[in-house]
Amino acid sequence: MRATKIIHRGEHRIQVDFPYNQEIAGLIKQIQDAKWSKTLGAWHIPYTERAFNQLKKLFPKMDCPPNVFVEKPEESKLISSIAVHPKPSQQRKGVSVQVIGRKIILKLPKNDRDTRFIVSLRYSRWDPKQFCWIVPNYPGNLELINDYFKDRISELIIHEEQEVKTSTDAQRTLNANELLIIKTKTGRLKLIFGFNKALS
Repeated sequence: MRATKIIHRGEHRIQVDFPYNQEIAGLIKQIQDAKWSKTLGAWHIPYTERAFNQLKKLFPKMDCPPNVFVEKPEESKLISSIAVHPKPSQQRKGVSVQVIGRKIILKLPKNDRDTRFIVSLRYSRWDPKQFCWIVPNYPGNLELINDYFKDRISELIIHEEQEVKTSTDAQRTLNANELLIIKTKTGRLKLIFGFNKALS
């Protein structure tokens, strides 16, 4: 059993993953505003101290990363990512959705109806190098994508970017020949550097 911080339909929530168990589901229902998400294939509860403490009390042996609940997220300056991993049977099928900053990246089998829907989202474009659609992460776009694809979404990964807490040395202005590399929790590398056409 594992608890993970997520953003679902534009709201901070705590997702609870566990193998199907009616008894566990019954206990989670005791938490106020606990909901089942067909899209995520998991239960999720409010991102509040009260709900989180109730969850820990019900399941003291639950696997819970230290940053799953931060009382004042605006004061916690870190980069984290929240992933909803696909079930083995769903891999390579359905729709993969990744939210990275101001972009929503969609990977899906070719389908004219789906293409018409994606093109209807303003400023969407096809990236021939990465073989994916890139949709601007405008307010409401992720919800429209969720509502349209519904159960066809086999993977949803939201890279939540917050302020970065770095050392005093890293906070100084980068020189033209300097490169700042930050390793995120997903193992991806974030590169920060001044304009450099060759490096880009």
